[in-house]
Amino acid sequence: MKNIGVLIPLLNSLKELFSPYLIILFGAKYEEENKIVDIDICIVTDILSNKKEMLRKAYLKTDCDIPYDIFIYSPQEWDEMKKDSGSFVSRIIRKGYVWYEQEA
Repeated sequence: MKNIGVLIPLLNSLKELFSPYLIILFGAKYEEENKIVDIDICIVTDILSNKKEMLRKAYLKTDCDIPYDIFIYSPQEWDEMKKDSGSFVSRIIRKGYVWYEQEA
């Protein structure tokens, strides 16, 4: 993944908010100068009391000049969906860039 430096403050904020097992960047769109203009972020975390509320909190408590979308999965959902090679999770795994992975 090219030029993710501008995303580091956002990613660090998300890491603090979610205490995730995994953060994967995927679906990046670039303009001519290889500048990211849009990015998707997948977060695997077990602090999911309410996904909708967690997403709301994430968007309210983070800021970035680059538009981004967040996809949140529990570890159980992630493990189940990655078994299906046609799932969106499998696509994220194939196409994405692991920015953070919790040590075992």
